[in-house]
Amino acid sequence: MAKALTPEQQRIQELEARVSRLEREKKHFKRGYRSLDVGQSRSYALIDELREQEATEVLCDLFGVPSSSYYDDLKREQKIDTERLTLRSLVTQYFNDSRGAAGS
Repeated sequence: MAKALTPEQQRIQELEARVSRLEREKKHFKRGYRSLDVGQSRSYALIDELREQEATEVLCDLFGVPSSSYYDDLKREQKIDTERLTLRSLVTQYFNDSRGAAGS
């Protein structure tokens, strides 16, 4: 899109961009999804599924999720916490060694 020269042309471009975004949002039936209150993890999963069809920022707006939180969650999922895995295996081992008595 060419850069507008006059204030009127700039306003027209802004309005066209807004109309375009509203039309894209309308395609998604997820507007009422926020009222279901299924939690952020499910919202993130749906955003992941729809990312190929729509801009991430638009989807985050639709689901009421800050895009920075969504991207932080993506980074967290990719990083494996080795210390947590080690502790979890130790707890499982202690539980099994105690024949299920420990922690119950």
